[in-house]
Amino acid sequence: MTDAELIARQAKEIAELKLLTIELQGRIDRALGQIYCIGGPLNDNARRYNKEQLAEWFRVKERLES
Repeated sequence: MTDAELIARQAKEIAELKLLTIELQGRIDRALGQIYCIGGPLNDNARRYNKEQLAEWFRVKERLES
């Protein structure tokens, strides 16, 4: 494999990984939207989660954002 072929292969891989990153960030944003219930970050509690459920969703939210 020549240097040019290696560079082309790596450039293609980088481009594919960038697209995947964008796609995954979109999925995270949509998941957070579900958690937030579009009313704000767990503030309105539109789904009437109890305290334990809210704590669990907060942990999920933290993992998605980290």
